[in-house]
Amino acid sequence: MEKQIKRMKYIISSMDEKNIFCIDCGIDKIDYVSINNGIIICSDCYEKHKNFGYKISYLKSFSEKWDNYLLRFIQIGGNSKFFKFLYQYNLNELPIEKKYKTKAVEYYRQNLKSEVMGFDPPQMNFTINDAQEIIENIEDNYPEFKNYTYAKQVDIEALEKKYNKKSVMSNMSSFFENFGKKIKNSANNFAEKMEEYKIKERVVKGTNNAINKVKNITVEAKDKFEGMINKNKYGFMNDENFTNKVNINIGENNDFNNDLNEKEKNNNIENNNNNNNLNNNNNNLNNNKNISDILNNNNNIEKKEEENIINIKNNENIEEKKEEIIEKNINPEDELLKKISEFDDD
Repeated sequence: MEKQIKRMKYIISSMDEKNIFCIDCGIDKIDYVSINNGIIICSDCYEKHKNFGYKISYLKSFSEKWDNYLLRFIQIGGNSKFFKFLYQYNLNELPIEKKYKTKAVEYYRQNLKSEVMGFDPPQMNFTINDAQEIIENIEDNYPEFKNYTYAKQVDIEALEKKYNKKSVMSNMSSFFENFGKKIKNSANNFAEKMEEYKIKERVVKGTNNAINKVKNITVEAKDKFEGMINKNKYGFMNDENFTNKVNINIGENNDFNNDLNEKEKNNNIENNNNNNNLNNNNNNLNNNKNISDILNNNNNIEKKEEENIINIKNNENIEEKKEEIIEKNINPEDELLKKISEFDDD
């Protein structure tokens, strides 16, 4: 008996991958089948279905006899198909006592039987709005279930071979499908992590570069500032706009800047005074030089005047000599030349 139960569970679960779960509570333990609903349930939900009667839920266990007619409800139906129908009409959240008595589920049962029997599907006499309406008296659409007589019993071994082959292929396809999904998910996770890592790396790199640039700018500004202070201290920079040129903020307080500006003003005043004194000294030197030049010129003039006086006296002497010669009737020209030569020798 246990062997048959295992084999029937295996065959029915191979028909639909969701047949290994209870359609009502979701537990992965199956014990019964609701034939006219084409679903598989557990033993706990079986107690609730048992109160519905065969018109709403005709129940079978895996240990009972099965024929092709009963098995066709599971082949055409199944948990996946029923769940999609419930979700379409927002019936999946309803309690079991109401769910299987609604207009929508009653239509699903009639449509499933017409597919099994090969009949035309029934007309849908409800809308989505009244799909959850409860039917109090459900018609007997399954009179054969009241005193069910089995047709030819199913060949379990043949079904087992059939669904074993199918299940192997299904298992292989599902294996590769799941494996592909895992690879895809792993690849997506890896890509997301790599993207996060790249973003973090770019952020860290950009932050470090910014910090290094700020440090370099600060050091360079500090060096320039100190260099300018030293130059001004030793008098190499006497620019009145010195404080305007040094426009670098290195984080010093206002008192320091004020003291520095005051010192710079004092230095500028002192330097200007020194320059004025130097200019005055230069002017004095120039004045002294001009006075010495004037004195020298006066001396030269006096010397020339003395020379002129001497020359005049000499000329007077010559004139006197000329007169003496004329008076003595001496050849004036010879005598004059003689006197001139003597005068020159002197």
